[in-house]
Amino acid sequence: MNSKTKMYAKKVFEISRDALVIKYCFLSYALYALEANGIHDTELKDLKYATDGMRYIYDESKLIRDFTSDKKDISQIYLHSVLHCLYLHPYFAEQYADHEIWDLSCDLFVWDIIDHLGPVNDPVIRDCLSDIKHTDIIISAQSLYSRLRLMRLDGKISSDEIDRLRRTLTIDDHILWYKPSQRRNSGDKERQLFQDGNNESSTSNYIAGNFTSMAKKWQNAADRATVELESAMKKSGRFQGKDPGDLIESLKGIRREDISYDEFLRKFASIEERMVVDIDSFDYNYYIYGLNMYDDMPLVEPIEYKEMHTIREFVIAIDTSGSIDTETLRKFLTKTYNILLDSIFAEDSLDVRIIQCDADIQNVETIHRRQEMDKYIKDLNVHGRGGTDFRPVFKRIKEYQEKGELKNLKGLIYFTDGYGTYPIQPTEYKSAFVFSEPYMGSDVPSWIIKYQLQEDLS
Repeated sequence: MNSKTKMYAKKVFEISRDALVIKYCFLSYALYALEANGIHDTELKDLKYATDGMRYIYDESKLIRDFTSDKKDISQIYLHSVLHCLYLHPYFAEQYADHEIWDLSCDLFVWDIIDHLGPVNDPVIRDCLSDIKHTDIIISAQSLYSRLRLMRLDGKISSDEIDRLRRTLTIDDHILWYKPSQRRNSGDKERQLFQDGNNESSTSNYIAGNFTSMAKKWQNAADRATVELESAMKKSGRFQGKDPGDLIESLKGIRREDISYDEFLRKFASIEERMVVDIDSFDYNYYIYGLNMYDDMPLVEPIEYKEMHTIREFVIAIDTSGSIDTETLRKFLTKTYNILLDSIFAEDSLDVRIIQCDADIQNVETIHRRQEMDKYIKDLNVHGRGGTDFRPVFKRIKEYQEKGELKNLKGLIYFTDGYGTYPIQPTEYKSAFVFSEPYMGSDVPSWIIKYQLQEDLS
């Protein structure tokens, strides 16, 4: 490898990365988080593009060939690896037994994120996304893994089809995500990655499942990206990709810090424009100066559009299988409804459906006003006390929507101890389960938002 090739490759990479920073400024911190190394400056070999969570490693000769051939977008290849790190895919890898499916799920997820940023113009990749997802909302890599794994076990997707999807969607190598003894190429054969067969320890430590300081760094990068994207949306209201709300929620989902139930529920409020005067958005000094100097002509008109956090339609489901006592249910309903009221615009109507369910729907009440809610809580009569099946609630919501009801459903909160039968298919609305006590089960679908209640509801 001559020095000129290494120098040109480094320059091409830096230009490509800087172009991404200009295009996606809210990702700037993440885009500079990886140290870039040419393959010949490392102890590795045979990799083309890869990351170990700390470094971005590229084959200098291939990078130059891809750049000059104009067949591959170098910046998109780098963005792909950064998004893997940002969503902590390398750190979760060892938790999944089927590495092929996990790798494929992560690539599907990243292409979906890029499509929300872009969109993706490649019709083959768009067809892959459509075939697997069946929805426009962002689905986590964990959820995609569960779906694809089940399809493989049920024989609904063959190994040949999985190989085809991997060949189509793979941009970078995930081999550094796994333990050295488990590192395999796409043909499931052991691959020699090191110049010396005995110096595996000289490479960076295997990262799967280890939430190191770098994982914390990526969580911090996600927090920064969330804040900057929300700030950009508030300032300009424009976004070149799909609905930024999905992207913001996916970034927020990376965080692992404990939050209060109040803050958790307020995350379900959506941002929308209102035809109201935004008092904080203009300077009164200029306004009054114009009135005085130019015959009642203000220099600055007040902005009439203001972002408001609103919830119009919501479903509260309560588990009445006997695992939660009536007084706790009263406190939960009171707390939840008060937060919902605080989150709506003064002139909004509120449509809250309260569904009691054990193994089947036992009672449904529609609440529009505080007086109705106060009476419902005071006279709370818990129906059921049988087994637990969460699916009937989701089925009932679907029936409402098919009838033209709940057109603007913002979310479902399900209060339960967690033990029951969960639905498989993800919803287009936000679905969260609030656990009344520590739940140790692993059967909660990854697309469901989970909250462990650790505070006094009173």
